[in-house]
Amino acid sequence: MKTLFLLLILLQISTLASEKAVYGEDDRQEASLHPDSRVRELSKSVAAMFYKSHLKRKDELYEIVFGIYGEFEKFCREVPFQGQPSASNCTAFLVAPNKVMTAGHCISTSYHCSSTSFVFDYNIENVSGPFPPYDRHQLATNDVYNCKKVIRSVNDKSGTKLDYAIIELDRNVEGRTPLKLRTEGKVENRTSVFMIGTPSGLPLKVADQANIFENSDSVFFRTDLDAFHNNSGSPVFNAKSFEVEGVLVRGRPDYQTRGLCKVLKKCTASNCSEGEEVTRILRTDFHSN
Repeated sequence: MKTLFLLLILLQISTLASEKAVYGEDDRQEASLHPDSRVRELSKSVAAMFYKSHLKRKDELYEIVFGIYGEFEKFCREVPFQGQPSASNCTAFLVAPNKVMTAGHCISTSYHCSSTSFVFDYNIENVSGPFPPYDRHQLATNDVYNCKKVIRSVNDKSGTKLDYAIIELDRNVEGRTPLKLRTEGKVENRTSVFMIGTPSGLPLKVADQANIFENSDSVFFRTDLDAFHNNSGSPVFNAKSFEVEGVLVRGRPDYQTRGLCKVLKKCTASNCSEGEEVTRILRTDFHSN
């Protein structure tokens, strides 16, 4: 029964976010353990999106109901992060004391709002310890916020492909700084970028060593970020200015079969030429809200 319950959770989580992929080597690493202190500080303002049903209040803590990454998938042994908790369905980031931004396909209706929580400090050592058996799974109550209102949600699949949402939280977020956003101009082609988010529902990871390689569309740009399901809504940063350039919204398949098991989908210019698509932050109309 427990196994079936966890399977249902994983299936529910996997339905929301577009597929993503790995370019070259997998550059993901734990956000809270990143060697650059500036990146670690930025990660404090990035939230995991949870279904409220996956958070159980217990005194001054929340217990997470989560699946185990790799428990039901037939992964090959080399696929990283197997055994870690997988609970987040999308990623969001702080843009004002009581507002977050994410992808529009992650949250759009009042029903979605009423069933969603935003969790900060969803880091490996906070929720499960840094090493196997990954057996802790508790969060402080002041790290958990609820959706009060969907201010704006856009997911134009067939037209411009504009995809983003702005959410008002139930209270101001304490002890965290809203991320700095690009306010004018256009990011240059070949700009180095990195991303902080919850790939496959895992605790916060940083994906770096990436660049913008297609920059002509007015609504979004394309990158070679190592992104996965549930990275949707992740902030994509300029690696030089540390400003948010956009919101990760679309990408390529995550895995491919090799023999009897699955490995990470490794992309090249020939087999994943479209890359990972990022809504430009200046197209989100945030400053008008």
